[in-house]
Amino acid sequence: MAYYNTNKEMGESLKKSWEQARSQEEVILRFFEHYPYRSFTPFEVQEEIRILQGKEWPITSVRRAMTDLTNNDRLIKVNSVMKAGKYGKPNHMWRLARY
Repeated sequence: MAYYNTNKEMGESLKKSWEQARSQEEVILRFFEHYPYRSFTPFEVQEEIRILQGKEWPITSVRRAMTDLTNNDRLIKVNSVMKAGKYGKPNHMWRLARY
């Protein structure tokens, strides 16, 4: 879990931000565990989380969580396949690290 405190939060605000970052990573990891053989772009993860759980997260938060999960060997970035994202630009895909 990582919250990059670039705006110098302190006290309860910082604690809440850490908890939110941890929660986002847990939800995204559970999502990938539910689909262990599939790969997703960050935009696809964002949309599925919105549909399934009603959570509206900025794409930057989704990307941060997916990058941190990758750095912790929970997800794998699939470099051989890219897919057009929300704005038509190629996006990398990620999958669960166990498969």
